[in-house]
Amino acid sequence: MKNFYLIGENLNNSLSPYIHNYVFNILGIKAKYEIKAINFKSDIPIILTNLSKGDIQGINITNPYKVKIFHQIFSCDSVAEKIGSINCISREDNHPKGFNTDWLGFIKTIEGVTINNVKIIGYGGAGKAVEYALLSLGIKNIQIYTRKKINHSNNIVYKNINEIFNNNQKKGLIVNATPYHFINENNIDNFLNLSSEKMVWIDLLYTKLSTKKELFFNEKLYKNGLDMLIYQAFESLNIWFRKDITKDVDFDDLKSYLERKNNVI
Repeated sequence: MKNFYLIGENLNNSLSPYIHNYVFNILGIKAKYEIKAINFKSDIPIILTNLSKGDIQGINITNPYKVKIFHQIFSCDSVAEKIGSINCISREDNHPKGFNTDWLGFIKTIEGVTINNVKIIGYGGAGKAVEYALLSLGIKNIQIYTRKKINHSNNIVYKNINEIFNNNQKKGLIVNATPYHFINENNIDNFLNLSSEKMVWIDLLYTKLSTKKELFFNEKLYKNGLDMLIYQAFESLNIWFRKDITKDVDFDDLKSYLERKNNVI
């Protein structure tokens, strides 16, 4: 039996176990995927040791450790090195190797979306992956909104997060790469204004609360993070098994399963 884990904080509502265990069941793979909540960065070396020993075959990482664990991994693929964030670890030659699959998940999520300019809310692990994905597509008109000033080498505009709704752009893309539900933190008129201005909002959250925004958006102007979650999970699986095992998994069937089982949408 192969063992895989998701590590991070506040994992009880995560859909990742449902995704991976669904794939294992469909493909007849003897493996299990479980959550392992960790509260301190100092807990990470123990998990990495268990992976090196072969007790664990693969790990996914979520908030707030995607950037923190990057500095504890000695071997990463070139993309993870450039992003500076890891959300996937594989066991290679008895040692952990870090990868980032978030950026690929985001690229697949925005297929078909016309992008002129982008606002990214948050610059943690997810925000860094989104930025890398956009730059890889040749999109350079990017603004990053954070609560704290950041050091940035790509001459991308930084703004305070409180300015996110003070915009005069009529078209563009907003990506919420934070764990916060802005529907609770701002008057709903802000979202109605964005909708009327044809701004596309992509929320990397996928909980029931985040989907309430769909009540105020044209379906073409709002996406939650469920697609990205599935796509990045597929890429993690392919890395762990060193081949494209997810080509035999029906994306739409899996998504429907998640929506029914967890009432996500």
